[in-house]
Amino acid sequence: MGRIKDIIGHRFGKLVVVRYSHRKTNARLYLCKCDCGNEKAIAGASLRKKVTQSCGCIRSEYIAKKNYKHGKSRTPEYNAQQARMSNMKRKLKMPKWADKNKINKFYSNRPIGYEVDHIIPLNGKTVSGLHVENNLQYLKKEDNRLKSNTFNGA
Repeated sequence: MGRIKDIIGHRFGKLVVVRYSHRKTNARLYLCKCDCGNEKAIAGASLRKKVTQSCGCIRSEYIAKKNYKHGKSRTPEYNAQQARMSNMKRKLKMPKWADKNKINKFYSNRPIGYEVDHIIPLNGKTVSGLHVENNLQYLKKEDNRLKSNTFNGA
């Protein structure tokens, strides 16, 4: 590789190069200070090609400007709330005549690496299934992720 490029003191977007940091594989990393105050080591090529222009704060500002509803997705609190809502949806779709013991046994006997899935989705566009033992099946996690939430009636 060639010599280290002298970009110390240059500005790239919101970043100002403070000093050469270290070399990682084929990239030379420079310690940069962002306008927001954060410091981050960034590859010199990414700076020169304008691939990286901030420590990540531009993305945060962009998301805030896009008027997202809450900005709390992917947090433990949000995930817990979604789980509660999912459980409530299941309870609402469980008729009074359903055998809760059989359903609980079906969930507790789930093989490792499998998930419990509804054969007929609980909230389909044309048809909605019930949370009963006859509507449950075991699916591998990968297969369940690939499955779309539709019912073909076959």
